[in-house]
Amino acid sequence: MNATPVTVRIPPDQLAKLDAWITDQGEPMTRPEAVRQILAHKLAVKTTGAIEEALVEHWGSRCAEPEPGCPVCDAWAEFDALA
Repeated sequence: MNATPVTVRIPPDQLAKLDAWITDQGEPMTRPEAVRQILAHKLAVKTTGAIEEALVEHWGSRCAEPEPGCPVCDAWAEFDALA
């Protein structure tokens, strides 16, 4: 893996929560992999939130009923396809 090692100290209570999260995933996973997955998810959520805010600012809120050919509905459909 082409990556930079990062060393962090995790307090016992957070480590217990991390281990519980790993167990809940239902598949074997190392702690470093768990941290990478949680970080990736958190960063994606933040990015998605920023995109959603930009959509609302530029196009407005979603239409109550999606309509074919509506540019607002098309913009929101593209956003939904990102997920």
